[in-house]
Amino acid sequence: MSLRPILYYQPLFNQYVGLRRYTLSVFHFSSLFLWKDYFEFDFQVIDDYLCVFAKHEFGTFLYLPPLGRELNGSIVSQCFDELNRRNSKRSFSRIENVSQEDLKFFDSQKYRAFKKSQEYVYRKEDLTRLKGNRFKSKRSSFNQFVKGNNYSIRPFEKSLKEDCLSLFQRWARNRKGITEDQVYNAMLEENEHTNSLIFENFDELGLRGLVVCVDQKPEAYTFGYPLNDEVFCVLVETTNLDIKGLSVFIFSRFCADESLSQYQYINVMDDFAMENIAKTKQSFHPTALNPSYVVTERE
Repeated sequence: MSLRPILYYQPLFNQYVGLRRYTLSVFHFSSLFLWKDYFEFDFQVIDDYLCVFAKHEFGTFLYLPPLGRELNGSIVSQCFDELNRRNSKRSFSRIENVSQEDLKFFDSQKYRAFKKSQEYVYRKEDLTRLKGNRFKSKRSSFNQFVKGNNYSIRPFEKSLKEDCLSLFQRWARNRKGITEDQVYNAMLEENEHTNSLIFENFDELGLRGLVVCVDQKPEAYTFGYPLNDEVFCVLVETTNLDIKGLSVFIFSRFCADESLSQYQYINVMDDFAMENIAKTKQSFHPTALNPSYVVTERE
């Protein structure tokens, strides 16, 4: 099992993930690092593929499909053999975060796939220009913020982490105040820990961060990372909900940042199966919805 700090495995992960072009947001090392306190990760090379096993109280699963060259039936079978060896019940064994294009490597006679979520992907130009009738309300919100506030934009740096954490805590209290959904409120608590990890480790993880200050006070921040040579993924975004138009402004300006100039598409991850989040992400008119699947063995 992996005994070294998880960042030790980042070069190995990047080596193997770089052998193919991936489209789902989890194919970046930050997706492992930010869950390191919830799962025990084990990195094992099997038949020249990197397999990332994740263990928790209910057993072990493969966090990602085997990383490396194109998948095949042999490596899939070997992974399930290893999972079944580690688990007390075969029903615990599964491979998560399988993309639509990789489903063909799982024999439908032996495996079954369940849609887990879908990720929202946009044309970057749509988000930076907010042009046309489709974006009329977004453009109005953007302009309302610009006209009504004394603001500045700056890259995130660690000196801002306490202010940004305080902003997240205020945002979370506001969110908790409008719902009694226990799952959602638990997710808010997890996200506070996740955001703290981001603030402290953003540079090591290769994340890019942007902060919007209003009257010299941080009132919004966002972080993301390159997923491949065409797609940039937005990982988190938090804003002061009392400032109208700020969320549209920071999203659009982050996409327009010079450091993102090479990317044509923006992935904003999934909607966590929550209607309000799905509604917001749909309102920016995605050009694609990329599904993610969980694969198990047939009984």
